[in-house]
Amino acid sequence: MSEGMHRAFEAAPVEPGVVVIPWRSTTAGVAIWAQALPEDARKAPPMDAGELHPAMGPLEPGPAPSAAAALAQSIGFPVIGEALTRMGRWRTGESAVRRHELECFLLRVDGDVSPGGGRWRNVREWSRAWEAGCAYPGPLLTAALETLREVPPQGPLLTERFRALSLVTHPRVAPDVEIIALRTPTLPPATHTNCVLAGREAAVIVDPASPYPDEQERLRLHLEARMAEGVALSRIVLTHHHMDHVGGVEALREAFDVPVAAHALTAELLKGRVRVDEFLADGDRIPLGGGRLLQVLHTPGHAPGHLVFHSEEGGWMIAGDMVAGRGTIVIDPPEGNMIDYLAQLTRMQELGARMMIPSHGPMILAVQEWIQDLIDHRAWREGVILDALTEEAGLLMDVLVARAYGDVLPMVHPIAARQVLAILEKLISEGRVERSPGPRWSRTEFPPDSR
Repeated sequence: MSEGMHRAFEAAPVEPGVVVIPWRSTTAGVAIWAQALPEDARKAPPMDAGELHPAMGPLEPGPAPSAAAALAQSIGFPVIGEALTRMGRWRTGESAVRRHELECFLLRVDGDVSPGGGRWRNVREWSRAWEAGCAYPGPLLTAALETLREVPPQGPLLTERFRALSLVTHPRVAPDVEIIALRTPTLPPATHTNCVLAGREAAVIVDPASPYPDEQERLRLHLEARMAEGVALSRIVLTHHHMDHVGGVEALREAFDVPVAAHALTAELLKGRVRVDEFLADGDRIPLGGGRLLQVLHTPGHAPGHLVFHSEEGGWMIAGDMVAGRGTIVIDPPEGNMIDYLAQLTRMQELGARMMIPSHGPMILAVQEWIQDLIDHRAWREGVILDALTEEAGLLMDVLVARAYGDVLPMVHPIAARQVLAILEKLISEGRVERSPGPRWSRTEFPPDSR
């Protein structure tokens, strides 16, 4: 669960847009050109973040081909004759932070035209890099790459194949790692929980989260379609015990007759609600088939039995509720512990993953920078609380909440109070704050310039 409802996270409408993907023929096959992702976008990836991204612009009133031609010319590609081919329409999923409905076009480029700010890359080369976990094109470009790898960039099969891939609304981190966002009763600003299908010969499904029958049925049908393509489901795996992560476990177990695996502490907290068949512990390896393994990390802090799953070879990590793609994570004592949480974030950061799948919100790139931002954010909140206690001793909780969380809506203050309590408990354990009846809090030590 993530804290949130910041004013900046108000739901945005679906925005119309146009995408142009320039291509040309080479001796190695079709190559596409894409703009380099701006460095400042890596900490807050746009909809199709990755190593490269296509040229995208707004769809002004008027014909889409005209808008595509104007966009192509603006990035340095003159459009001549029949060079522009419509691929089809792409729409981002309902759980995305930024939602777009995009008209997608291919642009045939003759000659060695190569404007600045981007580069050409062979489709098969880019696909191999994606499959090896060395690049993440994003869902739209992944569909475009697969289309161009399978069918010619011109002809009747192009639109048909792209349309089929665009209907697959579940982003894939790698060919055998798929994110299925399920509607759940979670905390705003999140509305969905990311269920992850990882592996092929011995696939695992992580956090079948939704308690809603229609979402459970959607997940079941999707897994049946994947199994018809050769995926073999070996087990259900849980990151932790919260109900927005385990709501669909029993329905899925009944549908596919597979065991449920979780940490022993999670199993204890789920007694009477969900049966756990296998215990997972820190350092375990889950086989995914084909010699691939998923490393298990026990990461208490948000929940005592929380697990994170890391693919060293693929460079990706299923982070559960240790991070959020929108907002920050709730640390709610007594099951939440701020000292443990920060220590485990540092441990995750040191693993060097290139991509991270949170339970809520979009996939995260630039993992180390993202985690450092979370650590710095918690340190900033702690600093605000310490500053308040330096100015005045014996403060009540509501005063500290107003000082530390003045940037969130008042309706979120009860959740914010739990975060303040987690920070205060950390500071008490460090001997920097003490609690007196009331309850009131005071500092036990002061910086030299405040004496």
